[in-house]
Amino acid sequence: MVERLWGPPRSKSDEIDWYACPRHEDKSPSCAVYHDHLHCFSCGWHSYPVSFLVQEQGYSKAAALTIFGDRYTWATKRLRFETPLPPSLQWQEELELHMCRAAQNITKSKRGLAWLGQRGITVWQEYGLGWQQDWVKLSFGSWLAEGLVIPVYKDTALWSVTVRTVSGKPRYLRVKQGAKSVLFGLDQLRGYDTLVLTESELDALTVRSIVPGVDVLAMRGVMNKLKGWEDYFLSFSKVIVCFDGDDAGQVAASILLEENPRWENREPPEGKDIGNLVVEWPVSELRDWLLTGMSL
Repeated sequence: MVERLWGPPRSKSDEIDWYACPRHEDKSPSCAVYHDHLHCFSCGWHSYPVSFLVQEQGYSKAAALTIFGDRYTWATKRLRFETPLPPSLQWQEELELHMCRAAQNITKSKRGLAWLGQRGITVWQEYGLGWQQDWVKLSFGSWLAEGLVIPVYKDTALWSVTVRTVSGKPRYLRVKQGAKSVLFGLDQLRGYDTLVLTESELDALTVRSIVPGVDVLAMRGVMNKLKGWEDYFLSFSKVIVCFDGDDAGQVAASILLEENPRWENREPPEGKDIGNLVVEWPVSELRDWLLTGMSL
């Protein structure tokens, strides 16, 4: 846990990791991190895992306990959460076949390319987006709608597909097996310092396209099921929440920010979302607003 937040130790001895103490100028590392606490032999600072997150990282006690549970070690708790298994291979293979066809179709789809261009999305090939030309009934009973298809991967396994439908009724349709959902963008994380969280996949792709040097994750389907995903956020020095500016989006954002007070909120004005702003604002101004919170 400490290594995730502070980086690798300056030195090691026995079961102690030595760091420069963040509370004072410390040229020779004097902060000793043991398996269950840390202690600075220079200034006397002493802390335990839960109090460390609360006092030094700005977490609420509830959030810290969610990560560590009742443990008095730095090993993060598994959050009473078992990583779900991906959909069956048969399910994945059938959907992958349609994804391959859709990826070939998108370069021929004026409407699909226009949608991407309007939103400033340039990374669609990296994320495997495609264009489904018509409605298709899948062997397991679900329908794959006509429209822009967005596959959701984790550890190279295909977990679900989101379709931005041509008809707009409904606007989005998801194809998945059972109730299992994962964050969109996990396999494309690059290890940057800043993470931007969005509601929709398309908003995440817009941010990833126009703001260099940030990672993005979309939270469609897991907004109320975050148990077990917290570990993905710990390595980032800055987390920005940019949900839709409507009531539903900001209620969801407020819940996340209450449990994670070090995170920053970017509330789009007038109930809008990233898709609206990229059309209305110059890209450079939108980028500055996302990164710094600068009002426009």
